Amino acid sequence: MFLNKHIYYLHMSGEIKCVLHGSFRKDYDKIQETAEILKWAGVDVLAPNLSPIIGEKNGFAILADDQSTNPVETELLYLKHLNLLGQNGFSYFINPDNTLGTTASYEFGISQTLGNRFLFTNETEDHPVFIPSNSIWQPEQLANYIKRYQSIPPRIITKEQQIAFNLERRLTNLPEVAVGAILLNMGKRYKKGQEIEIILPQTHKWGGLFSVFGGRIGENENLNEGLLRQVLEQTDLKGYVSSPVCAFHKSKTQDMYFIEEIERFYVDSIVCVGSSNARLDDKAQGFVSMPPTIALRDLPIEPNARFAIEQLLRTEDYKKLMAA
Repeated sequence: MFLNKHIYYLHMSGEIKCVLHGSFRKDYDKIQETAEILKWAGVDVLAPNLSPIIGEKNGFAILADDQSTNPVETELLYLKHLNLLGQNGFSYFINPDNTLGTTASYEFGISQTLGNRFLFTNETEDHPVFIPSNSIWQPEQLANYIKRYQSIPPRIITKEQQIAFNLERRLTNLPEVAVGAILLNMGKRYKKGQEIEIILPQTHKWGGLFSVFGGRIGENENLNEGLLRQVLEQTDLKGYVSSPVCAFHKSKTQDMYFIEEIERFYVDSIVCVGSSNARLDDKAQGFVSMPPTIALRDLPIEPNARFAIEQLLRTEDYKKLMAA
């Protein structure tokens, strides 16, 4: 049996990360209890924040420590944690009555697309999801396994399941996830309210148009890890990810210079660097550092990057940096 729950919080969380999913209205007590059990095993539970439920809006539970009472904003902030799971992370669905529900089903779809490992407490009856063997774990069993082996239970695919698994991978992972960095040149002195310059490469990929730095994320690489790696490889600049700007889907038929026969899901974020002294790799032929409004007005910018820069000007983080 599992150890007494009074000692759950005596252990520090480790590098294995987890996001919990389920119905907050029906099973929040179970979700809170599961979080405590996993923390005992050294798991860093990224979400939910485990604060009390203080209300409900449109059937969506509002927690005391939520950053917003708007269900759409709250859900987007929740999904942001999936990007931070990394190689040792997993999504854990608390479904004691064998149902996922609408919101958890949506979150499961996003988790699949990101290629995250996922586990369930029970089989699912309301969602046509393929669940590999070794994916159903009760919290106490899972915690004991992680505590003993310091790893997540491996996915096991039987011969009978292989066809379904291959089909699922083709359907859910066909679009690639690509990250884009809107580089802010924080090495320059700015007056209060002055636009912070962005660094834009001129790239052969887009026929000589200007774009943002970035590219595909690697297998088992979270979005921030992939983004900073791409920036370092393409500019030789180190920085930090400030906040996401936008996410959108584009196919090759929508982009003039998109050649590869594959669809991609783009996630663009603010990356702050301390200099504009970039040393470019062979993916770009040059770069500029200038205020974003001037860049939008004067530069030939490819459509995806133009959209991202327009969204940048609307973000609260960029406005706060300008006001600092």
